[in-house]
Amino acid sequence: MPGASARALRYREPQRPRAKPMHKPLLSLLFMMACAGARPSPWVSPPPLATLAPEVMPPRGLLLLGEVHGTKEIPRRVGEIVAAACRAGPVVLALELPPGRTPSLQAFLRGAGGAAARRQLVADPWWRDPFQDGRRSAAMVDLLETVRALRAGGCHVSVVPIDTDDVHASAEDRESTLTANALAARRGHPDAAMIVYAGNLHTGRAPAPLLPAFQWMATRLARAGLRFVTLDARWEEGTLWACRGATVELCKVWFLSAARPTGGVPGRASPPRAPFALEPSGDGFDGWYAVGSLSASPPAVARYGADEAAGASAEAALAREIAAVLTSAAAWRERARRAYREGDFDRCAALFSRIAMPHGNDAYDHACCLARAGRTDEALARLRYALAHGFTNLAHAESDPDLASLRYHPRWPLTAQRP
Repeated sequence: MPGASARALRYREPQRPRAKPMHKPLLSLLFMMACAGARPSPWVSPPPLATLAPEVMPPRGLLLLGEVHGTKEIPRRVGEIVAAACRAGPVVLALELPPGRTPSLQAFLRGAGGAAARRQLVADPWWRDPFQDGRRSAAMVDLLETVRALRAGGCHVSVVPIDTDDVHASAEDRESTLTANALAARRGHPDAAMIVYAGNLHTGRAPAPLLPAFQWMATRLARAGLRFVTLDARWEEGTLWACRGATVELCKVWFLSAARPTGGVPGRASPPRAPFALEPSGDGFDGWYAVGSLSASPPAVARYGADEAAGASAEAALAREIAAVLTSAAAWRERARRAYREGDFDRCAALFSRIAMPHGNDAYDHACCLARAGRTDEALARLRYALAHGFTNLAHAESDPDLASLRYHPRWPLTAQRP
């Protein structure tokens, strides 16, 4: 089954075009490697979070939280974590925001909130950049509002932007800046707990699959002598607003399959029984924090940059887009591939059958699931369809173990299936 191999689930939001064009294909491919198939979730909301265990956030400790950008639920969960941490003392929240391009940030945090304050915040250049990656989401503004309200209620929470102001910085320069600014924030607030919230390539200790020699922020912080706990988000399938490339047209709602679980059966996510857990895995994280099913958050300028009616209209348009994405061919394909990895071949076949106009590769993968499920006649029929609709890799099909049960059928060899 060509499309069913396990995929790495670490993620980096591709940034706007850089000074070094050779980074663009790598970053785009890294994003696509972040997505794998998912079956519908039996759970939607994670368990409530009231406190942080001392092994996760000790007094004056350092906690790194990885995420995928552009969802409503992950920033909301981070807000809960900040609230839990501030009950024990001062907190510093380091965010993947550029300080020089968000000049209204601190004034917003000191203010009284409200619609006018949000409009002023998102009037800053960074929020209005045409390249609307998921960091510029309405949910990020909501997280800042959560922090503002916590401060107004007496919590001592400082927000430190740690990203680079250089929109054309290379990957190396950007990672160096993130690290240097996080180190400065840690050393400048030694008596506070510190939470670094950023994309989950920056916050994991393991190298990226395609960049094994590159050191991400977490590795650099560890080499600088900092001790910390790093957790990645664990989510069920849903949608996110993201840029799957370096052009504005690719910034939109996308389907996102379930995060790879730590431990357990490869490819199978089970509902977490706690809001977080320390379960070290091979992807460089010490554990995970649960966020449930995901839904895309629109750009903040669409939701908060105009009047209330315009914001409501943007939300309605987003809801329609999300509904379309969740029933798209890409979504059914990813769900089917996950069912294949879980060994549920009848379900895999049923999910592939939901694709209204499958191309040849989809039909071939569908045939693999049918063959594995023992449905020989249906599998041969789908192979015939695949050959008529663009599937050409006959050499792979002749050796594919998924089709082993068909090779003794009178209608094999595969070339006989051509219409």
